[in-house]
Amino acid sequence: MLEKLKELADKHEIPLRLLLEALELEQEKVMLQNRRIVPKLRKLIESYI
Repeated sequence: MLEKLKELADKHEIPLRLLLEALELEQEKVMLQNRRIVPKLRKLIESYI
């Protein structure tokens, strides 16, 4: 994956570090959303049990 990011950075003349930081932020965002969704899923599952 790192090789593909390097290719993408070179192709679009973007610093690799910037892409890596953006990827980290996106992962944090997804994890935060998952934390919000899990309690809702638990309630839904409990309602069907």
